[in-house]
Amino acid sequence: MEKREKLPSIFTSKLPWSGATHPIWPATLFLLRRNLESHLFPAKLTPKLAKEVLDLIKKSIPSLQTLPAESLSPHQKELLFEHFILDEGFEKQDDGRAFVVDDSGLFLGVINLEDHLHLHTFSFEQNFTLPWFTLSSLEKTLSKELGFSYSPRFGYLTSDPAVCGTGLLVQAFLHLPALLHLEKFPEMLESLPEDIAIRGLGQQGEFLADFVLVENKFTLGVSEEYILKSVQESAEKFTAAEVTLRKNLDPSQASLLKDKIGRSFGLLSNACSIQAQEALSSLSLIHLGKELGWIKKASSFNFFDLFFSSRRAHLAELTKNETLIKEHLPTARAHHLRKEISSLDPSKLFL
Repeated sequence: MEKREKLPSIFTSKLPWSGATHPIWPATLFLLRRNLESHLFPAKLTPKLAKEVLDLIKKSIPSLQTLPAESLSPHQKELLFEHFILDEGFEKQDDGRAFVVDDSGLFLGVINLEDHLHLHTFSFEQNFTLPWFTLSSLEKTLSKELGFSYSPRFGYLTSDPAVCGTGLLVQAFLHLPALLHLEKFPEMLESLPEDIAIRGLGQQGEFLADFVLVENKFTLGVSEEYILKSVQESAEKFTAAEVTLRKNLDPSQASLLKDKIGRSFGLLSNACSIQAQEALSSLSLIHLGKELGWIKKASSFNFFDLFFSSRRAHLAELTKNETLIKEHLPTARAHHLRKEISSLDPSKLFL
């Protein structure tokens, strides 16, 4: 049996966005996709060739920790994918796949999933200069060792032709409950630049926990600098609109939001079982109530921490009971949130 690896302690001792300080724009994800010019894309690789790719990449980054997928438990893999809010399936077969991590908890490399290499990094700063410099410097160092697949016409080649070119995706995570619940969000979309895409964390058209992801629509025919500037400027506009709306609520808007927040508080205070979508939607509104001064915040309450600790892998890690979570996840989630909500004071909602 393959020896189980340990994740760096940062993944089990702290929640992913514990360093976030901005109440509306907590984090930005940067992703670079690359493929080796010497090998076929992962979908066409035999297990032997996939292992070759893995070994080549592993040798080029000796300073980082490489974790073969088969050496991690399903729980550990799910924890990583929740940590970085990734869409890919962590449950895919493990042959030739691996994760690359460091001790910061802000970097993740994924080997042989959709492309040979995905490089992710999170930043809690609204200025993109430093995180982009860090990620691009690593990519340049690796390119000297590995040789990435590149076309003078199409740029860096990827398994999905739609993301060739720079291979860069920048996602700004914005928490916009006022714009969404007061139905002002469609007005913002009317002036959205054509090179920017908007999506949520749920199904198509669903903004789970009132998070809006502002990301670049194109990777081909544009430069990295243009992508960074475009996403940053658009994220700033949405953030400013949310702040302005919160500061200028009229009585009917305030009444509507107070009702939604009060119902959410009542639900989480009394639920014996709750699904993730309902829990995260309620937490979002309670966070808004706290930011508007209608709910007195206890020192331990943190929406971004609860966003992660309500999800399956992080809740299992928190309780140290994977079996309980698998069998009684909605019940365990409700118990966890009742405890967190009990320290809040919602009395100002009723003034």
